[in-house]
Amino acid sequence: MGSTSEELSEKLQEITCYMYLTSTRTTQLNKLRYQIFCARRTEVDLSQLLPCADCSSIHILRTNYQAAIWRRCLEPSLFVPSPTDCGWTTDEDGNLVVEWMRGSPAPDAVLQLLSCKCVRSCKLPVCTCLNNGLKCTDMQTANLQKSGH
Repeated sequence: MGSTSEELSEKLQEITCYMYLTSTRTTQLNKLRYQIFCARRTEVDLSQLLPCADCSSIHILRTNYQAAIWRRCLEPSLFVPSPTDCGWTTDEDGNLVVEWMRGSPAPDAVLQLLSCKCVRSCKLPVCTCLNNGLKCTDMQTANLQKSGH
């Protein structure tokens, strides 16, 4: 229940690429995501950008898990394995939570270049970097010094 074939994953990536851009010949999510990002430069609404392959593969696991349960819904005694290997995990209290991604959101070199939009200083809960578990970079400090803050 917790795995899908490589062939199915590749086909689902191809379909997803086509859904986002019907004219594409690209069949890999990460490649098309990068192409769209580069083509639009700074005008990218990240909420409209297609998911990365890592997020998509975990979503496929959750979908497959749910479909497997539905397929067996008329069985008199339904065995349902733990969903923790199928796109969910548990938090410190034992509650089931969605696992959104397993890898890094971007290469380390890119993460080091990110900076937040804090005006005065980087503090929780205002700083988007700190809220997302990222360190505020030297670029942010330079931006604060340039603006006189």
